[in-house]
Amino acid sequence: MAETAALALGGAPGGVKVTGHVCDVAGEAQVLRFRDEALVAHGAG
Repeated sequence: MAETAALALGGAPGGVKVTGHVCDVAGEAQVLRFRDEALVAHGAG
């Protein structure tokens, strides 16, 4: 995941924030955790 995030960041314009999160979309609790982590990481939580 770290390698993929680094590649995404390398191709993104300046000021873009890239984060990585593990989530099994088959589990509702994991999806909700992912949502919460993403909101906090990107300033919306």
